[in-house]
Amino acid sequence: MTFDYEKATEHIRQAVSVSTNFNLYETNANMDGSRDWIKEFEARANKNFRLGNLLGFDSNMKIVSILKKIERY
Repeated sequence: MTFDYEKATEHIRQAVSVSTNFNLYETNANMDGSRDWIKEFEARANKNFRLGNLLGFDSNMKIVSILKKIERY
């Protein structure tokens, strides 16, 4: 995965009037700035489910499944 969420967040902040606290993440990074990507995509899946976006839910759960397989190695 190479999508740069920080760059995308900054672009949105510059292009649209949003809160300075706005970001594209659903979870917080740890003190080192690392993020648990399994938890991040699970949170995204849950958000999509709550919003009725079942395609987004399914896509994010597929990513979770792949990340869990990678984590085992």
